Amino acid sequence: MRLEIFEDFDDQALVSFTGRLNILFKADSKFAGEIIFLDGEVVNAKYKKVDGFKALMKLCVLSNDTENFRKVLEPELILPSQRKISIPLGALKRKISEIFDRYIEAEKLRPPGNMKLLPRAEVIESNIEISPQEYSLLCTLSDYNMVDDVYNNNEMLDFEITQALVSLRKKEIIKVIKLI
Repeated sequence: MRLEIFEDFDDQALVSFTGRLNILFKADSKFAGEIIFLDGEVVNAKYKKVDGFKALMKLCVLSNDTENFRKVLEPELILPSQRKISIPLGALKRKISEIFDRYIEAEKLRPPGNMKLLPRAEVIESNIEISPQEYSLLCTLSDYNMVDDVYNNNEMLDFEITQALVSLRKKEIIKVIKLI
């Protein structure tokens, strides 16, 4: 799948751009996030409190919605120490393309951000088999129990978090406490 943002990646690679590609809400020009380039390579991305590849995926999804978001280039001095992504552009675009559809499908299953979740201790102690992704999510749930906090504080990609949440709910390992 060829995403519109890939044209921006290619254009910045062509001119060895160094700076930021800001993703803004069209309605009020509020800042949504940024993709950081160093000599034409994508080296980092920031979305809310998240950075790196996870933020880049979220910004790729947002920027694909051209009705609600726009992009603005901002040349700026970028330090090599800001690098969080070290994948060549071609491989990066392939990786994004491979997981983009799964990302969009998982968005449909994402629970409301104001939902409070808790692991059920009695089920965890019953030796039910869990995957590494489910374990990572349970670890995050031990510190944060609001859905938005889980998505912002777990290192997995959003679609992986959604898949793990769905799986844990089916196994009845987590329960919904309330909507706040």
